[in-house]
Amino acid sequence: MPQYTLIIKIPNAGNKQISHTINLTETHEAYPEDYFEIQENKTNLHTTLQTKTARQITQTQLKQIIQQWTSDIKQNLRRTTIPINLPTEPPVPPTTPQPKPPLKPTPEPTTEKRAKNNKFEFDG
Repeated sequence: MPQYTLIIKIPNAGNKQISHTINLTETHEAYPEDYFEIQENKTNLHTTLQTKTARQITQTQLKQIIQQWTSDIKQNLRRTTIPINLPTEPPVPPTTPQPKPPLKPTPEPTTEKRAKNNKFEFDG
């Protein structure tokens, strides 16, 4: 199966480049838009690009990337470079892990005192 490589060049990040390669069947090579009609393939591309660029990629930007790439694939170009300015915020804001509640809650402190004879005495 032939390989097609997408290179995303980010001018506003010092021309950082990331790449993503896919293998296409003969049918998808002739009709690459059908490959990206499959939600799993589209989602995989979106997730991979966001992870590798550490940037948010909108659905509009993803659509433009796919349109350019499929156009190049139809022309049998095995390598496509797309310059795109991406916002500098990370795709998902970092979150601080929240502590989980204990399985056995700790008992509330009481004022009880155990006497030597195993009987309870209470203050107050």
